[in-house]
Amino acid sequence: MHHERKIPQWVQKSIAVGIAVLLVVGVAVFNALLPFRTLLAARAIAAPRENELRIWYLDVGQGDCTVISFPGGKALVIDGGNGSWENDDHLIRFFKGLRAEELTFVSSHADTDHCGGLAYIIENFGAKTLYLPAIGSGESAYAEMQAEAETCGAEIKTAKRYEILDYGGAYVSFLSPYSQEETESNEASTVLYLQYGEFSAVFTADINAKREKKLCEEYEVMPSIFDHGDYTVRLDGIDILKVAHHGSDASSSAQWLELLKPQASVISCGKGNPYGHPSGGALQRLFDCGSKIYRTDELGDILVSAFPDGNFEVTWE
Repeated sequence: MHHERKIPQWVQKSIAVGIAVLLVVGVAVFNALLPFRTLLAARAIAAPRENELRIWYLDVGQGDCTVISFPGGKALVIDGGNGSWENDDHLIRFFKGLRAEELTFVSSHADTDHCGGLAYIIENFGAKTLYLPAIGSGESAYAEMQAEAETCGAEIKTAKRYEILDYGGAYVSFLSPYSQEETESNEASTVLYLQYGEFSAVFTADINAKREKKLCEEYEVMPSIFDHGDYTVRLDGIDILKVAHHGSDASSSAQWLELLKPQASVISCGKGNPYGHPSGGALQRLFDCGSKIYRTDELGDILVSAFPDGNFEVTWE
């Protein structure tokens, strides 16, 4: 009579564990030789129309990542999300599809929800310049961002007001921080102004009402306070506002919104934000100033297509 010999259970478990280990090691070796994300398909991004400037407010959850794509192929990247696997995948596919000929980066704030993904983007796509916030951080993501910028040979500078980035027909002006006197990291966030013909936009990072008040008071005393040579800044009536601090109630003060009077406002906040962003108070103040409101937690990636005659359109996906 023939009897089947059963493999002991401990042997079966050992074999299963061994196979699992081999798979993990195999994936790790494969990823080291050919990083997994290099296999991700590029996002399908249509070619820009004539004279079209694009501003992408990318949905990176509770963090920030804004990309300004200028006519001619250069791009300015403001922040890079929190560095999570999901968000990094999203950004890798986006930048593959964007195919920018040159990237300049601004880390508007040292918190991980702003700079967490920048190291990976810089590693994969390079950088011409990296602008650091006035107040740095001891977090690993911040150090990794700087290290990758140094490795790729990027120029590393600290953001300060009156810096101008000229893109030929469009320019970006740094309104804040006051690099010699900053003490609070949120208030030290980099505030940027974009001018493209008759179109204008403001990007506010994580500033609160205290910094908004200071900027308003300066502008009230001297509307040319932020001008630098031929590069003018006019805040009294803009087209697009990147809402400060993910729609925090401590930001988007009535005074600030009364000055800017943005036609449209974009909030990068992420679904299920644990801090309650955007707040009901901030949303009400935006509504009261007559601004249309667009939110990444509701719409996903938001795209503003702007033209030098001042016309713009907002779409999302």
